[in-house]
Amino acid sequence: MLMILVNNPGSWGHIYGPLRHAKWHGCTMTDLVFPFFLFIVGSAMYFSFFKTDFEFTSRIAWRIVKRMLIIFGIGLLLHALSSYAYESDFRIMGVLQRIALAYAAAAFIVLLVRRRFLVLLISSALLLIYWGVSVMFGGEAPYSLATNAVGVLDRMILGPARMYAVDGVAFDPEGLLSTLPSIVSVLIGFETTRYLKSESNRLRSVLVLSVVGLALIAAGYAWGYAWPVNKALWTGSFVLLTAGWAMLVLNAFVWLMDIRGLKFRPLQAFGLNPLFLYILAWVWMTSYWLIPVGEGKLFPVVHGFFLAGDEPSKASSFLFAISHVGIFWLIAELLYRKRIVFKV
Repeated sequence: MLMILVNNPGSWGHIYGPLRHAKWHGCTMTDLVFPFFLFIVGSAMYFSFFKTDFEFTSRIAWRIVKRMLIIFGIGLLLHALSSYAYESDFRIMGVLQRIALAYAAAAFIVLLVRRRFLVLLISSALLLIYWGVSVMFGGEAPYSLATNAVGVLDRMILGPARMYAVDGVAFDPEGLLSTLPSIVSVLIGFETTRYLKSESNRLRSVLVLSVVGLALIAAGYAWGYAWPVNKALWTGSFVLLTAGWAMLVLNAFVWLMDIRGLKFRPLQAFGLNPLFLYILAWVWMTSYWLIPVGEGKLFPVVHGFFLAGDEPSKASSFLFAISHVGIFWLIAELLYRKRIVFKV
């Protein structure tokens, strides 16, 4: 729901602060959305592998690779659609591409490394290796937009024309090198769920995970003094901070739903087909520029209802964004009632 909200917040010049990404260093509510997605990928991965008793076979390995290729391919198709609609260069990396790579790497790690402490050790090693590479190859200002190692590597391999641009600088927030620490975001989600499933006392699990979540948040802020919290670079401090918040949010729902017995139907409906709804929302946003209406395009017609005039207010912009979430909730609810599930 939040992904749809922040991806289309109305008029980009009139949106509320929490719906914006941090300018560079820092973390807003919007910056939490993507790492939460990766955290839940790890959580869902646990349930998937639990069905096969965490067995590693050539068949399962191929399923992981196939799923990675499909998700990565869907991401490329969405970017191809966008580049055609907006008449821009084709971008290679992106949200789904990162999810695909991080999922596959994390899946092989948890299936090949059975011991929990080894998974945590690998996670720590990934963050420290990434930190070391960032410092060694990031120039005099390793965490700056212009000289960071992530951008340097992507410009060498992908080329500036195949990358996102930030303030006129070719830089991809879902770059190749910064995908390395995003694997840890998936692994933390996996390990959190493994603990929840192994603990029979739900109230005790809530208390333990609350402490762990708060500790990760504190550690993320503390590490941030040496390695700034930065989503675009996916720094180690950002990984710990967002994982801590993801734990607390998941914890809240465990308490509300598992212990208190409450139900949240809209969230259940969205949770049944999250990838499909994300893709559908992307296609819908892009179609604004492709469907002609009269002498113009569909974009001004759709936006004009809420964002009429040269200076739309933040309230009207937010109303437009919420309306989008409402539309996709209706679609999600229909799929939920019909028990239609799109799987990859």
